[in-house]
Amino acid sequence: MKIGAKGNHSYYVIKGVGTIHNIEVFHGVTLGYYELKVDHWQGEEMTPEGKNVIEINHCYKGRFECEFSNNSFYYLGEDNIAVSRVSDKKTQSGFPLGMYSGINLLIDLDQCEAEFFGVLSQFQVNIRCLVEKWRQLLPCKIFEESDQTNHIFNELYQMEETASIGYLKCKVIELMLLFDGYEFGRSTIHQHFGKGQVEKAKHIRCHLEEELDRELTLAELAREHEISESTIKRCFEAIYGKTPNQYRKEFRMQAAAKQLIETEDTVAEIGMQVGYLNSSKFSTAFRSVMKLSPSEYRNEKKTQ
Repeated sequence: MKIGAKGNHSYYVIKGVGTIHNIEVFHGVTLGYYELKVDHWQGEEMTPEGKNVIEINHCYKGRFECEFSNNSFYYLGEDNIAVSRVSDKKTQSGFPLGMYSGINLLIDLDQCEAEFFGVLSQFQVNIRCLVEKWRQLLPCKIFEESDQTNHIFNELYQMEETASIGYLKCKVIELMLLFDGYEFGRSTIHQHFGKGQVEKAKHIRCHLEEELDRELTLAELAREHEISESTIKRCFEAIYGKTPNQYRKEFRMQAAAKQLIETEDTVAEIGMQVGYLNSSKFSTAFRSVMKLSPSEYRNEKKTQ
């Protein structure tokens, strides 16, 4: 739902989803700030109508799942950049960690030629070469940000509410200058998987959140889901940003933290409930995740 507009700015608050702040920087070029707290979103109302729209996404926090028309899934992690075309994507986006914060830059190649490309040509940007680079990356390529792109995106995040349109124009031009000379292939990240692999990884996540008091090995999960251990690990880490073992350990510690607050069970008893027969090993694992020992965590929460 659009709740406000001022000049080149449009503000949206979508119930149960989050907020979006769009800014028309040039004709045909829109900069969007996304702050979402949801695991998926059918964003049809926010999808541009043009079939020739290049989309550049930068992830600040969380993870971004995009499904494309060829049934492949791509995953954008923190400090990663993705280049894709809007018309190649399905309208539903996923956010595996239940939240997402990032920047979205939409470039409508049919509308931006007169103004935006005209400005870029004054900075000696090879427009045809740049557009061809983008097209070679389709349907989607994800790559690690460089120090230079990190600097630009950080400035854009910091100046969201106070930056003038002139300032934003400069930042977008800076970004295009970097992309003009950027060798995308050098830092490309393999973050795409087939639908079947993704479904299995998400099902495995459910297993990792169950029966916390028993050991569960990657080999066991691989056999059950008829998939190799290496594929499970790569796919799961792409979706959730951590390996299955890391995910289960953190989930166990979060479950233990809840028990420490809500029950009077001893540290040893809670450790056994989440699969640690040795209370010393449980305390070490808990501290590695929660940054406090179980006793310190319990005492701190009780005094709040």
